[in-house]
Amino acid sequence: MKYADWVQKGFERSGDGGATLTQGFDAMLDVKKVLDRHLDTNANPSITIRAVYGEYLPLLRHFDPKWTEERTARILPRNELQFWHAAWDTYVCHCAPYDYVFDWLKEEYAFAVELIGTHKHEWGNPEAPDRSLAQHLVTYYWRGKLDDQGALLDAFYQRADGKLRGQALNFVGWSLRNSEGPIPGEIRQRLKTLLERRVGAARERPEGGAEELREYGWWFASGKFDDEWAIDQLLEVLRIARWVAPDFSVVERLADLSKAMPVKCIQALTMVVEGDPKGAGVFGWRDKAKDIIRAARRSDDGGSCRMAEDLVNFLGSRGHFDFGELLKEPTA
Repeated sequence: MKYADWVQKGFERSGDGGATLTQGFDAMLDVKKVLDRHLDTNANPSITIRAVYGEYLPLLRHFDPKWTEERTARILPRNELQFWHAAWDTYVCHCAPYDYVFDWLKEEYAFAVELIGTHKHEWGNPEAPDRSLAQHLVTYYWRGKLDDQGALLDAFYQRADGKLRGQALNFVGWSLRNSEGPIPGEIRQRLKTLLERRVGAARERPEGGAEELREYGWWFASGKFDDEWAIDQLLEVLRIARWVAPDFSVVERLADLSKAMPVKCIQALTMVVEGDPKGAGVFGWRDKAKDIIRAARRSDDGGSCRMAEDLVNFLGSRGHFDFGELLKEPTA
């Protein structure tokens, strides 16, 4: 019988409503006895059963906090890493990051950070547990759960390589783009602080910095931050990473901002074009790029007009001759 079925049994009432509270408690005691028996590795050395415990960790904690907390070391035995990974990897990949679970398992999160990159996860995608760990941590961060646990996030960024750090930024960007309406001010400020710290770290430690910061494009395209801050960070990121993803969404947002910020937008577009690894990205956003170039040529800033003309010439050198027609258009 599955664990969820045992839990349900404990709360069921007979059709005539005659089930007593005592019967419910007796059923709960039966559940605990079964769970305790399967936690004994001598009685059940199955790796699979540990994955079941991991999948239901939040429910276990909700079901009986005291019982679950007393068995933390048995559910997640650090001295038997194969069992620890079976439970933890399943939990972090399949469960949402609940605050009440973090309050219980924050030391396990710290232990998981220490193990980043040290274990060959037996998953179809072996990166999944570490990537899911990154997603949990940044979620707890923007909720304010890590305000007094700054060392945990710092440890993650010290252990993670550029790809994993980039996956953390990517997850935040996707979350921003998929959220409706403005985000609360305190969350927005935490995320701005995080991004500024990551840009600063990339300046000090270039290795992996570009791979990480390229994912800022999702943040910029979300439109969740004030325009000046967002485009200033984009320019900083492009100076380090030379390119951002997804370039088509970034260029679309630049086109929206180009009339109000023609200089910064043409600067950003120029770096995106020059840093395009394959030189073919422009085919996906050529019309938006033309809008940005037009806005730059029509601005009162002579520098932006020169940058626009230089970019048109550069694009022509790559075979995009249709951009040359922009130089024939009136600027007034």
